[in-house]
Amino acid sequence: MKVLYIHSVGPWGGSSRSLFEVIKNFPEGEVDAYFILAKGSSSTHFKKVAMDTISVQGLPKLDNTAFSFYRGLRWLILLREIFYIPFSIYAVLKANYKWRNFDVIHVNEITEVFTVVLLKMVFAAPIVLHVRSVARQDKNSFRNKLVHSILKNKVSKIIAIDDTVKGSLNSDLDVQVIHNSFSFKHEFAEDLEFKNKLGKIDGNNLIIGYVGSLMVSKGILELVKAAKIVREKDKSVEFLIVGGETINKKSLKLWLLGKFGFSRNIGNELKNLLFKYKLTDSFHLVGATDNVELAYEKMDVLCVPGFFNAPGRQVFEGAFAGVPTILAITDPMKDTFIPMETGIAVQLKNPQEIADAILYFANQPSEIKRMGDNAKKLALENFVPEKNSKKILSLYNKLLKL
Repeated sequence: MKVLYIHSVGPWGGSSRSLFEVIKNFPEGEVDAYFILAKGSSSTHFKKVAMDTISVQGLPKLDNTAFSFYRGLRWLILLREIFYIPFSIYAVLKANYKWRNFDVIHVNEITEVFTVVLLKMVFAAPIVLHVRSVARQDKNSFRNKLVHSILKNKVSKIIAIDDTVKGSLNSDLDVQVIHNSFSFKHEFAEDLEFKNKLGKIDGNNLIIGYVGSLMVSKGILELVKAAKIVREKDKSVEFLIVGGETINKKSLKLWLLGKFGFSRNIGNELKNLLFKYKLTDSFHLVGATDNVELAYEKMDVLCVPGFFNAPGRQVFEGAFAGVPTILAITDPMKDTFIPMETGIAVQLKNPQEIADAILYFANQPSEIKRMGDNAKKLALENFVPEKNSKKILSLYNKLLKL
């Protein structure tokens, strides 16, 4: 089966790794994967599972997701997306010329609806849209109606990564939940420097982990504020921060985005705050790595304090290591997270509740194992790569029979 994948995120991250694991775990010989990609570190990994790739400067997005929909000055981001339109046209036409026809086209996020329209104009293959972000809930807005119309008329099948995402989409759409996956095998080149950093952390203290980019929206500053509260009551808690900055200070484009408040380089701000709160000795900033499974093995509890009101893939990644989660969310769905069973739910942007949850685990260590065991059980039910790749392959085969 010949499948074209569209992936617009350049940096290697959660959505990139999720798609990589889908393709890597297809039964051998079942899928020939071709890619149209935005340039970045993710393209290096996708080349390992691809027959061929086309990389361009960027692919346009229409972001109407719950957290980052356009409003106020954020409308200026559309200028960047307009700039990327010619690159998308070039890539699709080149794919048609170079690779000809496909059996299925798989688009890796709901923000890529412009490319969906373009693909439908050029190729006759059915389109699968993989929705990873919670959609904006204003059903009466023009943007919602536009996106819904495209999904209804151009997309043959929608995959939602969990029940939370599915619930944010219109009920008349053909949506199937197929969860993301995580392989706990050490499948990437060994990162010895990262391994050495982990080895220096005192394993006798309670280790609270954070995995993700150092971004305001990921809640890293809320975690620091919570740590200040915890420090006043329990000095034996340490924090393992896995991830790096996403902004290149030398990039004019990203510098301008920062000036308008769309991106914020908080590396120095984070370090200054740790110094101000006298927390530098208890925070371990170990940077980003492909060997993230090693970090989960070092943690006792994971904290996901982001502002997205949805479970990130870190929740089930940590669960495979038996690590429970402190998660910022208001209405979690039981397919990904069960409050007081697989972790503790806290309100968004609430350092005090995060601190209370950390202290709960510090004072009741038996709860770490109980909730961690429950989390692992849930992960094995829903997030095993081989199972979910087979579900997606089955979906492809059903589309070909229509």
